[in-house]
Amino acid sequence: MSSSRSRQKTYVVLIDKFAAPSIIITTILLLAAIACSAAILVFAPPVKEVYEEEIGRAGSNSGIYFLENSTIRQDGFKIGILQRSHQEISFSLLFKETDTVKGIDRAGLVIETEVSTVTSDNVTEIVQPLTNHTRPLKCSNNNYFCDPIITFFNRFLLHDRVFIVNVRIEELEQLYKSGQIEDVIYSRIEITHPNYTIFETIIRSTFVVTSIIVLFYYAVMLFRMQTWSYCRMEQKWILVLLTSLTLFNNPFFIGTWLTDHVYTWLILNIFFQSTTICLVLLFVLITSHVASQAIQETRTFVKFYLPKLFLVGCLWIFITVTSLWERFNQMESFDQAIDPTMTIPFAEQIDWVVTALSIFIVIVILYYIVRAVIGQSMLSKNNRAVGLSYSYYRSRYSVSNKYKFFLCTTLIMVFLIGGFYLSLYFSEYANSAVQHLCILPLINYYVITMALFFLPSTKIEEMSVGGEVVSPSFFGDDEYEDEKGTLRLSPRTPEDYYSDDELGQLPQKKKNHELIDVHLDNGDI
Repeated sequence: MSSSRSRQKTYVVLIDKFAAPSIIITTILLLAAIACSAAILVFAPPVKEVYEEEIGRAGSNSGIYFLENSTIRQDGFKIGILQRSHQEISFSLLFKETDTVKGIDRAGLVIETEVSTVTSDNVTEIVQPLTNHTRPLKCSNNNYFCDPIITFFNRFLLHDRVFIVNVRIEELEQLYKSGQIEDVIYSRIEITHPNYTIFETIIRSTFVVTSIIVLFYYAVMLFRMQTWSYCRMEQKWILVLLTSLTLFNNPFFIGTWLTDHVYTWLILNIFFQSTTICLVLLFVLITSHVASQAIQETRTFVKFYLPKLFLVGCLWIFITVTSLWERFNQMESFDQAIDPTMTIPFAEQIDWVVTALSIFIVIVILYYIVRAVIGQSMLSKNNRAVGLSYSYYRSRYSVSNKYKFFLCTTLIMVFLIGGFYLSLYFSEYANSAVQHLCILPLINYYVITMALFFLPSTKIEEMSVGGEVVSPSFFGDDEYEDEKGTLRLSPRTPEDYYSDDELGQLPQKKKNHELIDVHLDNGDI
């Protein structure tokens, strides 16, 4: 270049390379998130306290009475005073088959249950009036206990009082005389362990505080570096995700067992969890699609955003509505706690739809990521429009260090979180509170790492006098709509702005930066 070459009048932004310390920090955070999830699985206290007691035997004055009304216990079964941290309770009966029987599968066992409570003032209140329930009696091994028959379930407890459960089973005497079951019956009480309630409260509170700190820091950094109108799409998304993450961590969790407003906390918790998951999916869909698009390709609402909003919106509606339906019915009748499909219309079909939608969205995300990394589909358009060679284009856009790390992080999170949800769906440990809690560190890690990715650059050099500097996106979103016109970003190198002598005096670090030339179609900035 000639030393007399005049510099272009423009505004130049230095796009930071993803520095090695940042990669090290995010890698450490990833390992910490995985370790935290594993630690929750290993060190979490038992979720349930289980108490089993032999009710009695036939012929015993204190045992089972094989009378005409088939009452299990004449004076009812008393459950001791419960604390708020117990959260929920279930009361079951355990039968035991005889040696001569090889399995029992009886579907129409009719049970009548009445539940009342006695307060500290000796006031009796009916919690559940006399109700008929049909329960299956299933036994698989000789001389072994049958599956528990749940006769009472309550997710939200009335505290500081004694529960009395009266149970009557039709054909109980006939079952005993037929030689199918032994004359002994056990009661089984399951309540949430208070230590686990405290453990979950501490874990959720820790992540709530962390997400609030990150949200505040990110907002301060973002608005200190640039105005809202010049914030990138990804940066605005991160503010929404960090706010949603704080709610996903459930700052109101303690209210679910310290207050009696059960419906309020129930609705909020389900809404926050489903909304955050769907927002993260929508964010990854949009950013990965933007990365796979041509630089000059326009994005309209109908073609670009509407299909993604439709997919994620359908998923959100199915998850939210079915979860609310199930939880509300569990509070109305404990039949739902045993078999949620009893009152949810098309429950199995809805499960298949949710699974299919989730798999389809993940496949689309993977397609966009692969398309962006390979870059073949957009290369033919950009070679003519921008005049970039294939190697130059790939080194500047498709496989930048930031995008590589974004890709790796997204893939890891998809497989880890997807694995947890699949284990909940297909394993015997469905509805396990511990496994749900293990997802918290992974979701928090992903959103917080994205906040690190999209922090505004602090290494900006203003190459001309006066005017504003616009921070570009590393995903190649190249236009801003402004009242003064449309800003276009085109790639430049240091050689475009410095003479040979000046270039030789530049620090090596500055030579390795990418420069973006900012043009304004209509007027000056």
